[in-house]
Amino acid sequence: MTISEQGKCLAEDFSFMEDWTEKYQYMIDLSKSLDKMNSKFKTDDNLIKGCQSKVWLHSSFDGKKDSFSS
Repeated sequence: MTISEQGKCLAEDFSFMEDWTEKYQYMIDLSKSLDKMNSKFKTDDNLIKGCQSKVWLHSSFDGKKDSFSS
């Protein structure tokens, strides 16, 4: 499945949810199936400021594609 197709599926899932708390809980549930971020990337440079909880975002590029982890 392409990233565009994945985005469409995710948008469709969210369209059935009427309230922001449902959407928020759905995102939390989805995140539980992801691999944990390597602790070496949990740096001040990768820390997203202003979030209610601590969130880090790391990006990399291998010459062909961008990758993100959080």
